[in-house]
Amino acid sequence: MQDKRSDDETGTGEYRSDTVGESVFVTGSAGTGKTILVHHIIKLLNKIHGPSHVFVTASTGVAACALEGQTLHSFAGVGLAAADSKTLPNRILLDERAYKRWNRVKALVIDEISMVQAEFFDKLEYIARETRDDEHASKNMVWGGIQLVVSGDFFQLPPILDKQKLKGGKEFAFEADCWNSSFNMQVELRKIFRQSDGQLIKLLQGIRRGECDPEDLKLIEQCSLETEPDSFMVRFYPMNKDVNRVNDKQMVSLGEQTVEYLAIDSGEDPWKKQLKQGTAPNTLEVCVGARVMLS
Repeated sequence: MQDKRSDDETGTGEYRSDTVGESVFVTGSAGTGKTILVHHIIKLLNKIHGPSHVFVTASTGVAACALEGQTLHSFAGVGLAAADSKTLPNRILLDERAYKRWNRVKALVIDEISMVQAEFFDKLEYIARETRDDEHASKNMVWGGIQLVVSGDFFQLPPILDKQKLKGGKEFAFEADCWNSSFNMQVELRKIFRQSDGQLIKLLQGIRRGECDPEDLKLIEQCSLETEPDSFMVRFYPMNKDVNRVNDKQMVSLGEQTVEYLAIDSGEDPWKKQLKQGTAPNTLEVCVGARVMLS
């Protein structure tokens, strides 16, 4: 769908009439505008195919909610897809709603592809070819003729899987047998809009690629404190359990009575159900003097 170039530094997403209907993989580091571009593509797909024929999905519930879509597993109707490829299409045939989705879809958007396993990606492609009626697509066409718009950054979160059950050593979606044949073009967005400091951008890109540069290390050391920081300074932790431990300790230190608020979620499924998969807790405890950060 995007102009046929190996990379795009504009971040604007230009389109040509002769690329309508083609499948594309869009990647790039954080801050390059992948999400904005995907939103723009979804609007165009809705105009081209009609909203009822465009399905927006993501590998996680949080990412799906951000796009007002559903999880990829929910769309596929195969649960955890633990069965072999030849068995899964039969499961679709027994699920009327899933069967209708597979035959109605003309364009399928998949966001946060880095968390999709290679085996699952291959299974979905096989399901698409075997499940779709001849009037919608030919079994000889990759993905049964469905137009794919896939986005994500493979330097970010990897798939969650059992290493012992990993087949053929394939982990990421780009290792799937059908990966290259699934796309007419693969595009990398390179211009970063989120930050403007060239030195910071270079540092972040080095961390992303796992590269150790003496200049970057020196910059980090210059920003480091030699003394213990104030206890009220905002800290970042990789694990939720560490965040909860520090927050609880700070709350107790205030010596105030805490008040608990219970979340009330409204709306329809699958979006309401996907909220439970998110990072926001169902309960929130605060007290006088507690600092609250909104993001």
